[in-house]
Amino acid sequence: MVWGMNIPLKFGEFWPDGEFEYDRKAKESGWRDRLRLHYLAQSPEEQIRLYDYRRLGNGHDIPGYGALYYQSLSGKFRCEIGTKDGPDHLPFTPVEPHEAPRTFDTQKTYTSLGALIKLNDRILAADDDFRGIIERMEPGVHQFFPIEIKMPKGKIFPKAYFTLVIGQYFDSYAPDKSDESKKNLAGRAFSKAAFGNAHLWRDRRFPLLNCISDELKSALDDAGLRLPKHYRMKEI
Repeated sequence: MVWGMNIPLKFGEFWPDGEFEYDRKAKESGWRDRLRLHYLAQSPEEQIRLYDYRRLGNGHDIPGYGALYYQSLSGKFRCEIGTKDGPDHLPFTPVEPHEAPRTFDTQKTYTSLGALIKLNDRILAADDDFRGIIERMEPGVHQFFPIEIKMPKGKIFPKAYFTLVIGQYFDSYAPDKSDESKKNLAGRAFSKAAFGNAHLWRDRRFPLLNCISDELKSALDDAGLRLPKHYRMKEI
């Protein structure tokens, strides 16, 4: 069987309210400025490697244009490598370690968070248990970067978390075998011939839907991990 997991739509234990690298005094994210300054500090050659402004056709073809570099980054965490947000955008490349947000600063104190959570910009984060299961079942397929969950009054959420970049996409949706009138994804069908032995992936037709195999679902259940709502779908 295949299981479908949508990203949460409301704040809670699967989507904490907060901001990346938040400066509470300035009341703004420090992630944007850190990456802009990193970009501007590089040689022209390294700037081109990080974000090749010369390939843009919208007038922003000037060295040191760090703002566009930052704006491209959130898409790296949620989109397939090689795809683009639009005709004037550059193809997404793998996330580099310095590009990942280092902290997520919440607006309130959380006593519990899910094993898989959504952060801002639809970026996913997994706790260490979830990461361990994924890396055991699909070593080297997905990217993980450590991120600290910081709460008010200097508190740190006690579990380790990692931003997650899903590393495989397939054209596995089978519309001719699906019954989309059914609730909660139950009628959607996905082809085993397309996704093969994958355990965690996204379908190109539904880029915000996280698909998991029956084997992964069993491993997560056996570990007692709390997950966002997910539904059994059809496997053909």
